[in-house]
Amino acid sequence: MLPLLLDSLPTGNPPSPPPPHQMARAKTVSKCITETAEGSHVFSITEYSQKRGMGVGKCVRSGAFSVGGHD
Repeated sequence: MLPLLLDSLPTGNPPSPPPPHQMARAKTVSKCITETAEGSHVFSITEYSQKRGMGVGKCVRSGAFSVGGHD
């Protein structure tokens, strides 16, 4: 009877987790707190009269500038 008792003792391995489709869904919450920032940028276009007819899909780039600590 002793060998039968030893066979039924736990082996020390933790139980396997259930398959993903049987696991309870975790509930999560996200929060984003924003601060208002104001700024301005003067965008002067050199030779504007020549560039205004550039056409759809064309662009004129500006240099980098900061607003509220963001570039």
